[in-house]
Amino acid sequence: MAIKSPALELRRLPSMGGIGQAAALLGLLLFAAFLGLICVFLPWQYVIILCLASVFPLLAWFSPWAGLFFYLLIALLSPDLKIADLATVVLLIIFSLKIVSTSSKFFLPRQYLVPFLIFIAGTSISLVLAFLFYRNQVPYIYRDGRSFLYWLWLPALYWLTNSTPAGFRKLARTLAAVAALVSIFAIFQWATGIQVIASGRVGALETNGDYQTALTRVQMPGFIFVMLALVWVIVAFAYGRKKWFVAAPIISILLLALYVNFGRALWIWSVAALFLCLFFVGAKRATLMLISLTIIGGVGTVGLSIFKPSIANSISERIFSIADEGGNRTSLGWRKLENEAASSRIASSPVFGVGLGGEYRKWVPELRLFEEHTRYVHNSYLFMALKVGLPATVSILWLIFMSWRAGYRSLGSTKAEDLPLKTAALVTLPAVLGLCFTQPELMNSFSIIFLSALLVILVSGNSIPGDDSLRQSRYRTKYNSI
Repeated sequence: MAIKSPALELRRLPSMGGIGQAAALLGLLLFAAFLGLICVFLPWQYVIILCLASVFPLLAWFSPWAGLFFYLLIALLSPDLKIADLATVVLLIIFSLKIVSTSSKFFLPRQYLVPFLIFIAGTSISLVLAFLFYRNQVPYIYRDGRSFLYWLWLPALYWLTNSTPAGFRKLARTLAAVAALVSIFAIFQWATGIQVIASGRVGALETNGDYQTALTRVQMPGFIFVMLALVWVIVAFAYGRKKWFVAAPIISILLLALYVNFGRALWIWSVAALFLCLFFVGAKRATLMLISLTIIGGVGTVGLSIFKPSIANSISERIFSIADEGGNRTSLGWRKLENEAASSRIASSPVFGVGLGGEYRKWVPELRLFEEHTRYVHNSYLFMALKVGLPATVSILWLIFMSWRAGYRSLGSTKAEDLPLKTAALVTLPAVLGLCFTQPELMNSFSIIFLSALLVILVSGNSIPGDDSLRQSRYRTKYNSI
């Protein structure tokens, strides 16, 4: 008697029957006709979002990681804040239902949970005060409050990774995919002048009130994903995880994406993150990285000066324009006034701030084109303290510091294949926190998702099994040998 292999045995799916097949075909045709109809009346972004929305809940339920990626795509392409917020709520609800159905852990470890709950409590009190005591305007409460919703991604991503090496790597691939998308969209918008990302801006470069129409600047969410990816690839190359012919084109694309943003602070802190790597990769690799960065910088400068002098000039002018900052009506000058007013208001209400949506300074006629200037602060730390008070702000910063410390302490026991990303996360986090002094990253929804992912990477368990002393010995011998 012939023995049938289970591996070769196929299960028969139940037949739909003629009526079922006809109904499915009719439904497909009607859906296609509906999409064709709305293409006539709605912008293409809405059509893409509607298509994704039709399958998004099912995808998120059966494949959470795919759901997370498409959610980030929706958040990036969303032409309206409310669409991104709705997608956030839907995905968090789906993940919560999966947590309940699988009886799995949702919350962070205790040492991270306490400051996180203090932060949530401070935010909730600020929300209540905004409605009942301060009587802040509802649209302003929504615009300020929406960013705090995204901090719920911290425990959600911790659950999704399950603090395992497999989850760690899936999160890494998701971040890499987002960095690639951001780079592609940024370069496309710069090259064509067509604005694809509705929440950003594509236009002439403006420096100290002067517009350079020959240069196009692309502003959009997600450039800190590109910063992390750049550091990650360079560290992977230093560790021998990437060959030079693979790393070189990827690095070129990421550098071009950072260039078209023309963000001076973004450039400075990206370079700072790269130099921080030198303290974590061991003497040999630090030397290799330093030589490689010097060669790349030198060749790039000479090459641009010869073949693309306009790009070289735009970079140098943008960097050295910092020397002209600080006076009246300059970017830094306005921010000094902004910071002084915010600090004064925080001093008068340090515990609860002005509440979500609260204003902290009087209307400035010269800034009338920027209508939100009475409640908006570029400095992330002042912005957050102003809205939810110092206790809540200090608690989330303490959580961030503890996560970084955990990542630093676990670096010696990290598996070789995970080491480049963990090192990149370890040096990118301080760079992003430096960026927060001039940009409201802690109050930006896309940046908060990134920071949550970064913290989860740092605290995720991806150690080599065995004794702690043995693991430290392996690390020192294999990665830090001179």
